[in-house]
Amino acid sequence: MNYKVAVLLIVAMFASLSLYAQDKALAVISYTTSGDVLVLRNNKKVVFQDPIGLELYAGDQIQTGRGVSAEIQFSKPSGVLKMTENTTLVIEKLKNDATINIRLIYGRIRTKISKLAGNESFSITSAQATAGVRGTDFGFEVLTPRVAFNPIPVTKVYCFEGEVQVIAYIDVSSGSSENLETVPKEYTIKNSEMVVVERQDSRMTASLQRLDYGLTEYWTTQPIMSDQENMPELHKAR
Repeated sequence: MNYKVAVLLIVAMFASLSLYAQDKALAVISYTTSGDVLVLRNNKKVVFQDPIGLELYAGDQIQTGRGVSAEIQFSKPSGVLKMTENTTLVIEKLKNDATINIRLIYGRIRTKISKLAGNESFSITSAQATAGVRGTDFGFEVLTPRVAFNPIPVTKVYCFEGEVQVIAYIDVSSGSSENLETVPKEYTIKNSEMVVVERQDSRMTASLQRLDYGLTEYWTTQPIMSDQENMPELHKAR
């Protein structure tokens, strides 16, 4: 075997290993109230008869329809995420299979993540905020208020148990005329606290508040149904 052939074989081997690693499933749909769940992969609709048990990969976009809730289970880090109706999110792998980010485009979700270990990481992001945890029970929502003159979505991050590190992206004066610049503002919220990011007087603001009683009541009607102890084993795509 000459040198050039050997190099080509090595390159091909590493390319196949890289592709194989990218194909590892990151989560699985573990519960839905109906089959009205849309999954987009590489901008194409995934065809399935029953969404329960469907494995999810980095880059997948999941969307629930009207009156439909769904749950997604992760094995590493271990946890479950509940999507309520009319919610759209994207699963992202930031560094490795144990570093998961959920990009919430619109809707309302609740996540229970077990205590993280080693290089495990779990976060949720939206256009206005980022929430990172190390084992907690918390909610994250991006919803448009039912007010015609205020169509800008409001972002809320709230904690039921443990702690959540929140970074809110707010507008501040740049010091030159009326120009604004976006800067991060950090919070650590605990049980029954929340951060609200919303537009006020033409700029994005953030505030630390007590958790709305209405939100607490809402989630009592949306229990998490998945059994984390019987989490289906994720495997690499064939």
